Amino acid sequence: MNDTEEIVQRLRKLVDGVISKNQVATFTRKVKHRGNNTILSWNVFPGNASLLKAVFEELCLALKEALEDINGEIIRYEGIRGEIWDRRYDQFVILEGCLHEVYWYDPEIFGYIRVLHEKDKLSKEKEWVSVDVDLVMDSAWFVD
Repeated sequence: MNDTEEIVQRLRKLVDGVISKNQVATFTRKVKHRGNNTILSWNVFPGNASLLKAVFEELCLALKEALEDINGEIIRYEGIRGEIWDRRYDQFVILEGCLHEVYWYDPEIFGYIRVLHEKDKLSKEKEWVSVDVDLVMDSAWFVD
């Protein structure tokens, strides 16, 4: 992966491919740019527990494999559990997650990629998989 747009397109194609392959009809996707930085975000609602687990596992594996060939450093966290607080309220449970901190050396980009199996604390039956990518082009990690 050489430039920012190539990274964005490759990650978008990878996640969209997993969603399509599993025939998930309900999902949201956002791509936003602010200055030189970019975010990509998906919320995927597979509809049943077995498909949700399969999509989660496939996304974690696909990202792990896709990142193995970069020129850079990868820090990977797996089997993460936790909670998400939004505006001082404990709203979501992280049932399982995998995170990747990625330092692309060419171009000099820092990326934070997470895949979470989440559950809404208020609506106990509402579960989904989220994929969030932050790409930071002006990271202080690359300042001499």
